[in-house]
Amino acid sequence: MLEKFGGEGKVYYSEESERKVNELIKRRIVQQKIHAFQIGAALGILLNQRKAVENPVNFGNVYSLDNGNVLESVILIKHPEASSGKDRLNLLQEYAEGGIDLLYTEALLEKSVDWETLIIRMRPTDRGDAQSGVNVPPEGLD
Repeated sequence: MLEKFGGEGKVYYSEESERKVNELIKRRIVQQKIHAFQIGAALGILLNQRKAVENPVNFGNVYSLDNGNVLESVILIKHPEASSGKDRLNLLQEYAEGGIDLLYTEALLEKSVDWETLIIRMRPTDRGDAQSGVNVPPEGLD
Protein backbone atom coordinates (compact mmCIF):
# COMPACT_ATOMS: atom_id res chain seq x y z
CA MET A 1 0.00 0.00 0.00
CA LEU A 2 1.17 3.53 -0.80
CA GLU A 3 2.37 5.85 1.90
CA LYS A 4 -0.03 8.71 1.28
CA PHE A 5 1.61 11.13 -1.14
CA GLY A 6 5.07 10.09 -0.03
CA GLY A 7 4.49 11.23 3.52
CA GLU A 8 3.37 14.76 2.61
CA GLY A 9 1.15 15.90 5.46
CA LYS A 10 -0.81 19.00 4.45
CA VAL A 11 -3.11 19.79 1.55
CA TYR A 12 -3.52 23.31 0.23
CA TYR A 13 -5.90 25.21 -1.97
CA SER A 14 -6.10 28.89 -2.86
CA GLU A 15 -7.75 31.69 -0.90
CA GLU A 16 -10.09 32.03 -3.88
CA SER A 17 -11.06 28.35 -3.68
CA GLU A 18 -11.64 28.64 0.05
CA ARG A 19 -14.08 31.49 -0.59
CA LYS A 20 -15.80 29.47 -3.33
CA VAL A 21 -16.02 26.35 -1.15
CA ASN A 22 -17.55 28.36 1.69
CA GLU A 23 -20.15 29.69 -0.75
CA LEU A 24 -20.87 26.16 -2.02
CA ILE A 25 -21.46 25.06 1.58
CA LYS A 26 -23.65 28.09 2.25
CA ARG A 27 -25.73 27.28 -0.86
CA ARG A 28 -25.91 23.63 0.27
CA ILE A 29 -24.25 22.35 -2.89
CA VAL A 30 -21.84 20.41 -0.67
CA GLN A 31 -21.97 19.72 3.06
CA GLN A 32 -18.29 19.93 3.99
CA LYS A 33 -15.02 21.33 2.64
CA ILE A 34 -13.66 17.83 2.13
CA HIS A 35 -16.57 17.02 -0.20
CA ALA A 36 -15.89 20.13 -2.29
CA PHE A 37 -12.19 19.24 -2.55
CA GLN A 38 -12.86 15.61 -3.50
CA ILE A 39 -15.58 16.49 -6.03
CA GLY A 40 -13.41 19.29 -7.38
CA ALA A 41 -10.46 16.92 -7.78
CA ALA A 42 -12.66 14.34 -9.53
CA LEU A 43 -14.08 16.94 -11.93
CA GLY A 44 -10.63 18.36 -12.59
CA ILE A 45 -9.22 14.92 -13.33
CA LEU A 46 -12.22 13.93 -15.49
CA LEU A 47 -12.06 17.12 -17.53
CA ASN A 48 -8.27 17.50 -17.43
CA GLN A 49 -8.67 20.95 -15.88
CA ARG A 50 -5.82 22.13 -13.68
CA LYS A 51 -5.25 25.51 -12.13
CA ALA A 52 -2.26 26.77 -10.17
CA VAL A 53 -2.74 27.17 -6.42
CA GLU A 54 -2.15 30.88 -5.77
CA ASN A 55 -2.05 32.30 -2.23
CA PRO A 56 -2.23 28.84 -0.67
CA VAL A 57 -4.37 28.19 2.39
CA ASN A 58 -4.04 25.04 4.48
CA PHE A 59 -7.03 22.92 3.51
CA GLY A 60 -6.30 20.11 5.90
CA ASN A 61 -4.63 16.78 6.40
CA VAL A 62 -3.83 14.47 3.48
CA TYR A 63 -4.85 11.43 5.54
CA SER A 64 -8.45 12.59 5.89
CA LEU A 65 -8.65 13.64 2.25
CA ASP A 66 -7.67 10.39 0.52
CA ASN A 67 -8.63 7.65 2.95
CA GLY A 68 -8.16 4.76 0.55
CA ASN A 69 -5.42 6.23 -1.67
CA VAL A 70 -7.97 6.40 -4.50
CA LEU A 71 -7.06 9.92 -5.60
CA GLU A 72 -3.35 9.25 -5.45
CA SER A 73 -3.79 6.02 -7.41
CA VAL A 74 -5.64 7.90 -10.16
CA ILE A 75 -2.89 10.54 -10.24
CA LEU A 76 -0.26 7.78 -10.52
CA ILE A 77 -2.07 6.25 -13.49
CA LYS A 78 -2.70 9.58 -15.22
CA HIS A 79 0.78 10.96 -14.48
CA PRO A 80 3.36 8.16 -14.24
CA GLU A 81 6.07 10.82 -14.56
CA ALA A 82 5.09 12.24 -11.14
CA SER A 83 7.67 10.25 -9.23
CA SER A 84 7.46 11.89 -5.82
CA GLY A 85 4.59 12.19 -3.38
CA LYS A 86 5.02 15.95 -3.44
CA ASP A 87 4.63 16.01 -7.25
CA ARG A 88 1.48 13.87 -7.05
CA LEU A 89 0.01 16.04 -4.30
CA ASN A 90 0.74 19.20 -6.30
CA LEU A 91 -1.09 17.69 -9.28
CA LEU A 92 -4.05 16.73 -7.09
CA GLN A 93 -4.24 20.24 -5.66
CA GLU A 94 -4.16 21.73 -9.17
CA TYR A 95 -6.94 19.41 -10.34
CA ALA A 96 -9.01 20.30 -7.26
CA GLU A 97 -8.50 24.02 -7.98
CA GLY A 98 -9.74 23.56 -11.55
CA GLY A 99 -12.68 21.41 -10.49
CA ILE A 100 -13.77 23.68 -7.64
CA ASP A 101 -13.76 26.55 -10.12
CA LEU A 102 -15.99 24.56 -12.51
CA LEU A 103 -18.34 23.51 -9.71
CA TYR A 104 -18.62 27.06 -8.40
CA THR A 105 -19.32 28.43 -11.88
CA GLU A 106 -22.02 25.80 -12.38
CA ALA A 107 -23.64 26.68 -9.06
CA LEU A 108 -23.64 30.40 -9.95
CA LEU A 109 -25.08 29.86 -13.42
CA GLU A 110 -27.73 27.33 -12.43
CA LYS A 111 -28.39 28.49 -8.82
CA SER A 112 -28.06 24.82 -7.82
CA VAL A 113 -26.34 21.70 -9.12
CA ASP A 114 -28.15 18.79 -10.69
CA TRP A 115 -25.35 16.25 -10.27
CA GLU A 116 -26.56 13.78 -12.89
CA THR A 117 -27.03 16.47 -15.53
CA LEU A 118 -23.69 18.05 -14.65
CA ILE A 119 -21.84 14.76 -15.07
CA ILE A 120 -23.62 13.97 -18.34
CA ARG A 121 -22.90 17.44 -19.74
CA MET A 122 -19.27 17.41 -18.68
CA ARG A 123 -18.49 13.83 -19.62
CA PRO A 124 -15.90 13.77 -22.40
CA THR A 125 -17.25 12.78 -25.79
CA ASP A 126 -15.51 10.73 -28.46
CA ARG A 127 -13.94 14.00 -29.65
CA GLY A 128 -12.24 14.40 -26.26
CA ASP A 129 -14.13 17.51 -25.23
CA ALA A 130 -16.97 17.90 -22.79
CA GLN A 131 -20.54 18.21 -23.97
CA SER A 132 -20.93 21.49 -22.06
CA GLY A 133 -18.47 23.19 -24.34
CA VAL A 134 -15.69 23.16 -21.76
CA ASN A 135 -12.48 23.23 -23.74
CA VAL A 136 -10.49 20.17 -22.73
CA PRO A 137 -6.99 20.02 -24.27
CA PRO A 138 -5.75 16.70 -25.65
CA GLU A 139 -3.70 14.61 -23.22
CA GLY A 140 -0.14 15.81 -22.90
CA LEU A 141 -0.80 19.44 -23.83
CA ASP A 142 -1.60 20.67 -20.32
